Amino acid sequence: MLSMFKNILINGSFTEKKSYADGFLNSAAPEPLIKVDESKCAACPSKICVKVCPTGAIMPEGKNKIKFCQLKCIECRMCEDNCPTGAVSFTDFGIGSAEFNKLSEKLEKEIKSCFSRSLHIRQLDAGSCNACDHEMISICNPVFDISRFGIDFVASPRHADCLLVTGPVSWNLKEALIRTIEATPDPKIVVALGTCAASGAPFGENYASYGGANKLIPVDVFIPGCPPHPYAIIQGLLKAVGIINKK
Repeated sequence: MLSMFKNILINGSFTEKKSYADGFLNSAAPEPLIKVDESKCAACPSKICVKVCPTGAIMPEGKNKIKFCQLKCIECRMCEDNCPTGAVSFTDFGIGSAEFNKLSEKLEKEIKSCFSRSLHIRQLDAGSCNACDHEMISICNPVFDISRFGIDFVASPRHADCLLVTGPVSWNLKEALIRTIEATPDPKIVVALGTCAASGAPFGENYASYGGANKLIPVDVFIPGCPPHPYAIIQGLLKAVGIINKK
């Protein structure tokens, strides 16, 4: 115990003073997950990024343009690596994958005004590889420490205000997802965490996978990424709090 206090005094606290990277919070719309330099893209006749994308997140639009579906992007960066003109680039933390324009200092006030207590989240793994679940655990560690905002995870959906879904919905867990959403009291919000939960990509519909969570239940906030960075998860939960205040 004494050695722990000694280390804290010598090294200081590792908890970040702000739960976001520099420039993460501002009143303007955030940058998208994927950025395209249109002038460089127009100079590329092959549009090889469309061909190499494994999930179909990049689609041609007209003769010289492309468009992205961020909900399908798994951040493999094959488009960025194979682009001959360097037109494609990614943001550092997946910031912008969930809309955001609130300051973090307002989060606790937002939660208390809506719930008069903390925001309770029930996480449901609907068939994930556990990468998103690991990042979700990271937001609870001393570095990101989301509990300082009054956000907690609970074991029962009957105690939850928010349902956080990870993974493409497998056929075996389809009924479990329906029962969980029915057991969560109103007003509730549903957050799809990760590309699999957001769109079902890269698995789509097959003998084992039903598809994205929004095919089965109404989703309020999508946080794409494979897996999303903890900053992006915090950003999505901030967006979720803003939505539930309107319900």
